[in-house]
Amino acid sequence: MLKQNTPLQLFAKSRSRTNASVERLVPMQQRRLYSQAIAALCDLELDKDGCNRRTIGLLPLPQNRQEHEIVESGGVRLQQLLLSIEARKISCCIRVFSDNSKSRSAILVYRGRLIGCVFGHRGLARQLYGKQAFERIMTDMLLPHNIIDAYPLSDEMVLATASLFHGGLNDVFGGAAALKIYPNCARMMIANKRTGCMVVNAGGDAAVCVTYMFEGKIIGVYSFSQGWLTKTQAAALDCIECNTCTGMAMSMLPVEADSAELLTESLTGLDPASNISRG
Repeated sequence: MLKQNTPLQLFAKSRSRTNASVERLVPMQQRRLYSQAIAALCDLELDKDGCNRRTIGLLPLPQNRQEHEIVESGGVRLQQLLLSIEARKISCCIRVFSDNSKSRSAILVYRGRLIGCVFGHRGLARQLYGKQAFERIMTDMLLPHNIIDAYPLSDEMVLATASLFHGGLNDVFGGAAALKIYPNCARMMIANKRTGCMVVNAGGDAAVCVTYMFEGKIIGVYSFSQGWLTKTQAAALDCIECNTCTGMAMSMLPVEADSAELLTESLTGLDPASNISRG
């Protein structure tokens, strides 16, 4: 048990969760790291065509680089961090990078509760999810000299991304050309007011761009080579046209947004409202 007299200023008291983009997620006294070396360490290692092959890469980044809070894991009081996120009902993403073990992982949090996590390691044949991933991530967060990158996300963006964990990422239209099927997929999502992701790829698991949708509305379009684009179908189609895209995959949240907490569980195990296991 960590000492309770060490304050964790997760958010300024005068700010609300709706203003999370300008508030802090890690202790104010923690030394922050901003350097080219850290930026390189946190690189998703895109392939030569600028495509992403990691699940962690599908988790959205903040639109403003200043919203990142990058710290060394050895100085973070992990239990207090998780307790504070849970108590304050924060929606955020926490990514963990280990240069020594070559691991990359992420925790997705919805209103203070765990809604998804992924752990990847160069020595693993496949990425880990659920309980196995969470345990490995907690270990990495406790070890010294690893890097923790924490940043707030909107509730809507978290739920769109959570579809990757709870809805599964599935190919659509038998691998037909993305430029032709993207409008059809978008119309379906809009008409049915679905929450989820549309991932355009360049063959296999090489993702070119992601469209995040909440209840039938586009809330973000991200290109792995260009960054955040305007929140329109036109921007996604331009990205597709400028790249060698061969297909699409989609994920959809299996419940309505107002029932999303059914997919979550306690970050700390102390919340009696925990609904699912980490398995």
